[in-house]
Amino acid sequence: MQNATERNGTQGGCRHQCLEGEIAIVTGADSGIGAATAIAFAQAGAHVAISYHSDEEGALRTQRIAQEAGAQVVCMKADQRDPQAVARLFEETE
Repeated sequence: MQNATERNGTQGGCRHQCLEGEIAIVTGADSGIGAATAIAFAQAGAHVAISYHSDEEGALRTQRIAQEAGAQVVCMKADQRDPQAVARLFEETE
């Protein structure tokens, strides 16, 4: 498997769509670093599964921005302390 540098000839990031066809699961994507990470993955071409604990409005905002970047997005409320919730997140991502 090639890494982003090998696929795009860049270091420290990708120029455009270097994660096309990949899937990223981002927890805590309702705000802050989690939201920024989910959006960055979407802008790089990945499809994104985002989870949040309580801020549904923030998660839906992140989902909308990621979709505007062209990503398919799964948005799910999940308590990461609950193994069954984590398992459901992975099942929904498939």
